[in-house]
Order: sequence, then C-alpha cells, then structure tokens
Amino acid sequence: MHPSPNTRSGDRSACIIKDLFYSFSPRPRESLRPRNLARSALALLVVHASVAVLVGTAPAQQFQAAISTQGYGQNSAYPFGLNFGPDGQLYVCLAGTPTFGDPTFSNNNVVVRVNPNNNQITGSIQVELFPEEVAFATPPGGSPVGIVTNSTSGSVSIFDVATQQVIGTAALPGGFFGSFPFGIATNLNQSIAYISVGDGSNTLRAVDLDPSSATVYQHVPARDLQLTSGSAARIARLGSAIVAPCTSYTQTFTGALASFERMPLPGSFTSGTSTLLVLDDNVMKYPSAQDVAIAPDGTFYICGYDMQKRVYGFDATGKLIRSFPVPTIVGAHTGLAISPDGKTMVVCDVASDQIAFVDVARGLTTQILFTTAMGFGYSGPNDAVFSPDGLHVFITTQFSEDVLKLSAPPTPSAFTQPLGFTIDVTNPTPGTNVTLSTVGAGANELVFILADGYDVSYDLGPYGILHFTDNATIVGSATGGDLSVVVQAPIGFPAGSNFLCQAVSIDANTFAARLSDEIPVILQ
Repeated sequence: MHPSPNTRSGDRSACIIKDLFYSFSPRPRESLRPRNLARSALALLVVHASVAVLVGTAPAQQFQAAISTQGYGQNSAYPFGLNFGPDGQLYVCLAGTPTFGDPTFSNNNVVVRVNPNNNQITGSIQVELFPEEVAFATPPGGSPVGIVTNSTSGSVSIFDVATQQVIGTAALPGGFFGSFPFGIATNLNQSIAYISVGDGSNTLRAVDLDPSSATVYQHVPARDLQLTSGSAARIARLGSAIVAPCTSYTQTFTGALASFERMPLPGSFTSGTSTLLVLDDNVMKYPSAQDVAIAPDGTFYICGYDMQKRVYGFDATGKLIRSFPVPTIVGAHTGLAISPDGKTMVVCDVASDQIAFVDVARGLTTQILFTTAMGFGYSGPNDAVFSPDGLHVFITTQFSEDVLKLSAPPTPSAFTQPLGFTIDVTNPTPGTNVTLSTVGAGANELVFILADGYDVSYDLGPYGILHFTDNATIVGSATGGDLSVVVQAPIGFPAGSNFLCQAVSIDANTFAARLSDEIPVILQ
C-alpha cells in the first residue's frame, strides 16, 4: 500500500476516531512483536482515511529550465554532485558514465560554473577523472577554495574560487581506480577536508587545506579518521563531528548493511555513535546509505538505496528520533536536500526518475514528480540543492546531460505534532528494555502506543499524520493521561529489523484524536 501525496481530511473524521475508540480495549501489550491484534480496527481506520473527503492537493512544482552541459569536457557530460559556492554561483560535477571497453571509461574531468539567475554556464574548471562531489572552504589565512573528489583518478582537486584555477591536487592511497573518493566535509576551522572513500578501508582521508602548512594540498595520513560502520558516502559536519551515511557488506556478499555513524573530530569532548538502519541478506537487495542533509535546528536526515523507502532523522547527538516514508517506485534514494528554512525536503530516486517533495515537520510526502515528464524528458535524478534564497531547487540528471531548475514549493504551514512521544533507546540490542512514553495526553483521553513493520503517511488534518497500517501491534494502552510502557526489544528477530512506533490519543467525549510523530526502534 502506497500513501497518496494528497492532503486528506473531511466530515467522516469523527467516524474514523469512533471506530478506533470502540474497537480497542485498554489491554497493554508489552511487546514489539507483530501479533496483528489490531488488524480489523486499524484496517478500518486506514480505509476511512484513504476515502476521506479530499479538501486540497499539494501545489504543483513548476519546471523552469533544463541547463544543458553537453559539450563540456572530454566525454559525455553527465552531471553528478552540485553545490553553491561562496560567489553565489552553482558548481556542477560532470562525472561521465562508465563504458567498459573504452580505455577512458567515458570519464569526464570538468566542473562547470552556472549562473543560477540566467541559467547560463559561465565557465569550466578541468580537474581529474570522474569528479563526483564539490564543496567549499575558507582555510585560515587563505581565500575561498573549491574541493572536488575525482572518483576514478583517486584524487582530490582544490581550486581557487576567485581565479577558477586548480591550485593543488592530493593523491589518495589506492590511486587510479582504487580509492574512489566521494563525500567531502571540513573540520571546524576549515583547515582539513575529510574525504570519504569507497576502497573498503572505512576511512575518512584527511587533506590539508592550510596555505601556511608544509603539507598543503596533500593527504596527511596521521589525520585520517577511522570509521567502524563501513564505507561512507556523502558526508557533512555538524558542530564538532562528522555525520556519515555508511555501507558495509555481508561476509558472503549476498547482502549489505546501511548504517549511520557520528564521528567526533579530534579535540571534541563528545562521544561517537553508530546505528544500523537496514540489513538485507537475500541477494535481491543491497541497502546502502547515500546522503545526509542537516536542518537548521540541528536535526539531520539520511537516505539511501534499498532502505525500505524511508528517511531517518537524528538529533545533534546522533540519536535516532524519527522516520517517515518517501514512497517513490524503487527507493534508490541518492540525493537529499533541505530548504534553508528547514521546512521542505527533496529526495531524488535515481532509478525511478522521480523527485519527491516532503513536508519535513509533518513527515509527509506532498508530491512526487517524474523527471521524464519534464521538458524533453530527463533521466536519473542524482543530487539536489536549494538556492541560498530558497526560491529554487537544482537537480542533476545523471543519465541525461542536464541540470534541472524548478521553483521551490510553497512553504508548508506551521505544524507541531499533536501528541508528544518519546522512546529512550531507539537502537537496542535484543532483550534490552525500551521505554515508550506519551507526553501531553489529557485525563479524559484513551491512549495507545502501536508498533508496525510498515509505514504510510496519510494527512488527517488536525489529528496529525497517520503512519501505522492495519498490520500494527498494540504495544500498550491506558486511560486517564499519559502512558509509559517498558517493553523488551524482541529476541529472535534479525539485526536491522525496523519497528515503527506511533502514539494516538482519543478524547472519550468528543472522539477528537491526536497522533504523534513516527519513531523507529531498530535492532542492532
């Protein structure tokens, strides 16, 4: 079952809540195991929600331009990563696409600069082979520089933003077709660029950016950081730590593990954290965490391939605090961007040719667009970035030679989760006690906490967002105020099992309901 991106509410809301109220009795179930005890009532709730009166739809996003990169570089100009520079210009990596049998592997070696106002390419910078990501820094005592990871060459190019000239190239261990550098993040004073690599070393390579240093624009092995969760993809710095989506493989290479790791920078007094998010070992799927985006409030979000079409949210300490579905067709989520005000998210599905727009506060996908239906048709949306003013979204299409420009969606209306909900341990090992608690339930309310292996997103208007399905399990229920229940993390379920929890309260007199946010509990 896929949720509709439409906003739904209507006159039958009272009936929905009465059905739920009368179908449940307050019998606490101290388990997260799926027993399907609430199947009939929750199925009725979901059906009612899906046929409720349609009162509005998400505003359509306006396709404005396709910026062609054709003709730049040595081979096909397939755009990959992109970012805004300190000069207000948009920089796009033209990576190319591998064509084995071609001695150049059809790599490209160019970063183009785009004027985001008139959609014209105003310059290009020659780097090395298959540039994937570009980031910017202003080192101590230096001028702004761009940092580019060259995946095939196994190197990092540094260019001066003012002159548009490459001023240094750092070779990484493994070299040509052996290192595969990808993500970029700097330390606090921007004197070091940390580079994620796909060589299996689970390392963040350190490149010196300090112009006064004897090792400027070189790899400095002594300052590398060692990850414990796998190879990182796109990375970011939040405060004094690097946040890294990671991927590792099972011993037989029949599956993979998508994880998150928070790596404190040297000198930080905080501790590191890591959380396994999804594990599949059936040859059919290989979960891989791909991108991270940080909201203005410090919450950061991670998406990826084969991660159950879900985005996971963490607080600044690295604790998993929420999740929500983004129901594109394939779920090959490679790119993630958040608007400057933190209210809108864009998720790219490279395999489905789809872009999803998400209301962040609600955890609600408001619209899914096909890039193949825009303009002349474009394929493989890989990465996205909002303009600094938040008015536009730029998206690279990896299998076309274009960067798409769309108007940003209207700012979602303010929203606070109607019912508070907390879980003390969201990444337990089997057998660990986990406390689930509501916050703010009234004395005249009946309160339920539910867990589910699947999730949806239906907008029930003033009641909140419905995330659980007719497969949900009642974890606990009570009357007369807030509910707090201690359950045991299931034993016998595989690591990476997701239990998606949500609380709901129902007023005994008016049948008015309040829904909480969705919080996942994932076995480690």
